[in-house]
Order: sequence, then C-alpha cells, then structure tokens
Amino acid sequence: MDDFAIRKRYTYGTVMIDLETHRVVDIMNSRETEKVAEWLKTYPNIQVISRDGASTYANASSLSHPEAYQISDRFHLFKNLSEAFSRFLMRQFPARIEIPSNKGAATIEMAALYETRNLSQRIRFAKQKRKEGYTISEIALCMHLGETTKIYKVARRQNPTR
Repeated sequence: MDDFAIRKRYTYGTVMIDLETHRVVDIMNSRETEKVAEWLKTYPNIQVISRDGASTYANASSLSHPEAYQISDRFHLFKNLSEAFSRFLMRQFPARIEIPSNKGAATIEMAALYETRNLSQRIRFAKQKRKEGYTISEIALCMHLGETTKIYKVARRQNPTR
C-alpha cells in the first residue's frame, strides 16, 4: 500500500497493489487509519504487507493483521538507504577540508609584494614575470590581483600577447 495525492496538500488516497502480480487491487480516496484497516480486514489471508514509512499504514496493518509481516516498499527502502549512506559520507568526509598554511614558504620578497604600498616593486615584479613568459592571469594569481588593478594593466602593456 502507498499513498498518492488526489489534490496535493489537500486530498490524498491509498493505492493497494498485489505484491505477486504487481497489479492494482483497489484505490481508496482516503488514507485514514480506520478506513485502511477496514479495507485490509476484508482480506483475511494477507501475510505480508509492503508499505511506506507512514504511521497511518503501520497502525492500520497492526489493527487488521497483527500477525502479518510489515516490510518497506522498494522505493522507500532505497530512499532510506541512500539517505543513511549520504549522512555516513558527510560524517566521514566533511564538506570543508582545511589545508594547513605553509608560512615558511612565504619569502620576504613575496610579503613585500602583497603589501599594497609597494606599488613600484610590485610593478617591477609583474614586468619581470611577464618577460619570463608568465601569462597575465598567472601573474595576477601569484600576486592576488584582479583584472582592474594598475599592476595588471602595466604588465599587459609590457607584452600585448597573452
């Protein structure tokens, strides 16, 4: 058994399907516990009830056939399994991985280049790197610059090809 929307958020129904033939046995215009239990009682030979996780269907199955096995349907089984696996992966592999900084690699020269007041030194560095064959994008990335900075424009004038 499973529910379906007749009019979403307002009216729901229940569909009863035979597990062996996979054919629709009945469609009810309600998913209330009493009505579903009443329908189930008309079939006394039910041994296995496949249902979703709704407590309504669990209660209806327990009321009508307390000895019957209640199992989760395939869709909800895989949905619950994938959600549990996703939660497991999120615990094992956090979304944010911190990369430790390597402060020993920062030289005095690079520290001076990051200082925005050393404009002339930054321009000389950019021109030198341009002569060495670095692209404008690589120089800007190295110096933590954007396309609109003066250094970027000066380095571009040095060699018009990218």
